Amino acid sequence: MRKGRREQAISIGGLSKARLGRMHDVLAGYVERAEVPGLTALVSRRGEVHVDAIGVKALGGSDPIRRDTICDLLSFRMGFGQMMAPPDSYPILKAANEQQIGMGPPMPQTMPAPDEWIRRMGTLPLMHQPGEKWMYNAGSDVLGVLIARASGQRLETFLRERIFAPLGMKDTGFSVPSTKLDRLATSYWTSPETGRSSPMTRPRAANGAARPPSRPVPAGWSRPSTTTWPSVR
Repeated sequence: MRKGRREQAISIGGLSKARLGRMHDVLAGYVERAEVPGLTALVSRRGEVHVDAIGVKALGGSDPIRRDTICDLLSFRMGFGQMMAPPDSYPILKAANEQQIGMGPPMPQTMPAPDEWIRRMGTLPLMHQPGEKWMYNAGSDVLGVLIARASGQRLETFLRERIFAPLGMKDTGFSVPSTKLDRLATSYWTSPETGRSSPMTRPRAANGAARPPSRPVPAGWSRPSTTTWPSVR
């Protein structure tokens, strides 16, 4: 009897149904409290994959989050990154904005050329010691410049040939083709003054999601919500 109960509670891959249930309840709480419109989670063990998709793609919307919903790739721990605060809140933010290195919502079309961008970045001190705190944007941008230099290829070409294509990551890239825009989830920017969230990637036709950027910025990657990215997460 005990063995039978254990077989029901633990899957062949070793996933606990009770623990997956607790994970679902925690994640669903964020959606129920309207902290996020929706989210997905993927757990893989011994060849078994469990996917949980909860909520919708936009606040107030009805289109559900799915396993193949396309989302933005975000945070890193290199010691420097985007801060969710007005540009004059801290001296380091003021200095970064004066350098025009892209400390606000992603705008790849207006970014400096890679060598000039990393030169400007190099004039700024760290916000935290490396590995100390999760932050947005800058870690992937620095990595992108270094990869392009080391490989002698454009960053998007290197990633497509060496990583995305071999791994079958057909929906991961720097822009979202017009034929896939219906799968793109809304990204939100939380106002530090009011605490309210407002869309950062809408309207889709105006935000350039379907237009390849003049200079690919890794912080602007888009990907399916349950696709893994081994060197980032």
